[in-house]
Amino acid sequence: MQVVLTITKNDKKLVLDSKECIRDAPFEWFEDLNEWFVDNNRWKNVAIVQSSVCIDYLMIGYLVIFFFWGTTTRVPTALVMFYPLRNIIQTVFLMGRLKGFLWSWPDVQSLTVPYFDTNDFYYSGHVGNTTIMSMEFLAMRWYKHAAFAIFSVIDVWITLTWLRTHYIIDFTTGYAVGRLVHRWAEKATYYMDVKLLGWPKEKRYSYYCDICGKCGWGSEAVLQVTSQAEVDFQKKLRHALLGGKI
Repeated sequence: MQVVLTITKNDKKLVLDSKECIRDAPFEWFEDLNEWFVDNNRWKNVAIVQSSVCIDYLMIGYLVIFFFWGTTTRVPTALVMFYPLRNIIQTVFLMGRLKGFLWSWPDVQSLTVPYFDTNDFYYSGHVGNTTIMSMEFLAMRWYKHAAFAIFSVIDVWITLTWLRTHYIIDFTTGYAVGRLVHRWAEKATYYMDVKLLGWPKEKRYSYYCDICGKCGWGSEAVLQVTSQAEVDFQKKLRHALLGGKI
């Protein structure tokens, strides 16, 4: 509310005092819950494990699907774009931990999530990874898997806020970068998928609509967000605007 009033009234600025380095409002909102996890180590471990299980399921599940039905290298390419950029940023920029940081070894091994001690805050690999998976399952029209992936994005976001493992800017940036690299990867993998690997382009599950420079209309992927009847109507409308008749 204070932030909203500051923006609307524009007569007050939020300034940290000399003794405060970072202020993360979601941390303050869930401070009591964070202290509860400090006192209840077993439930802290449960929270860590369940979020890791979600990511394990998404990654292993995708590998199985890719092995049997894969027709695009979009996800591997997106991950190659996502993590090296993240590692470069983390090499040159580190943020300190606030009191209540609870990410640690939960006594249960994860297949894909590391538990070693590190300050890899910016940006969130948990949110970025699950975002990429959710976009891919949506593109493939595996909607039940997509629903679980979206749930996982929300789950890791909430869990890691409670455990003070990531700042709010880590989550938002991880989500944004995940969305971007998935879009970029669709374009970047066309040559490898179609020309080198010989997969049919209509089976790449294109998710983003590229506009044709000749006719001005979108690709077949537009049918994922509208109906064939709407497509036909818009084509007739465009023809009429250019001098033809509907």
